[in-house]
Amino acid sequence: MKIKMIIFLSALIISLYIAYSYVYQSHRDIRKEKPKFFISSDSLHHHFAQQQQQQKSHNLYMNQVLVVEGTILSLSQQMIMLKPGISCLKDSSSEFNLINVGDRVTIKARCIGYDDLFGEVKMDQSTLN
Repeated sequence: MKIKMIIFLSALIISLYIAYSYVYQSHRDIRKEKPKFFISSDSLHHHFAQQQQQQKSHNLYMNQVLVVEGTILSLSQQMIMLKPGISCLKDSSSEFNLINVGDRVTIKARCIGYDDLFGEVKMDQSTLN
């Protein structure tokens, strides 16, 4: 009886440890990841904007780390908008003090999708490259 209790408690502790490790995994650090694609903002927007290529582009770029080169259309505290329609949400630890509207920049970020309503490619965790 005592051996069964020890085995049961050991199995329970191991199961709880595995469940805890699975639930509380460390987050992705986009800054340290290698980019999968290097692309211009015009090309990226063009791929998503074409109705025939939307699903293909979604499968190709979704949740991937990209390096995008483009011209800044607008700039705010939290976001950078590249021409013709790439919306880049800034990483909380990134500093973008030395850039202005109209500058040509290279941004490393994760693609999170395309917004049909606004016609924008959405990216997050953006850092200057």
